Amino acid sequence: DVYKRQGGSKPAPQLVVVTPEVALDKKATVELKGLNFKPDQEVALLFIDVNGVTSDIVFATDPQPVADKAGTWATTWNCGRFVSRKLIKEGTYTIKAADVDYNVLAEATVNFIAKK
Repeated sequence: DVYKRQGGSKPAPQLVVVTPEVALDKKATVELKGLNFKPDQEVALLFIDVNGVTSDIVFATDPQPVADKAGTWATTWNCGRFVSRKLIKEGTYTIKAADVDYNVLAEATVNFIAKK
């Protein structure tokens, strides 16, 4: 393993919100990508709504987040339904990337802003 030979440990998984500010709209999308995941790892994406309820949002992503051989993945979360149902209001929310057993590996925030 390259990291062990270099005397270091493998970098921790990272979740990147490519679109950190999203307008509140029923067609809203959030671009997400992951780095340093295990190759071929399936990723669960968790979102905590305004009521504090955690939802697995993978059903609303395209494509499904699965790490490639380099441990990276990218997906788009179609979150408009959450906006329509008032589960997302103006403010900052946390998205968590987890393994299939829901062990959180990384997290990031996204800011929803009023539509101009």
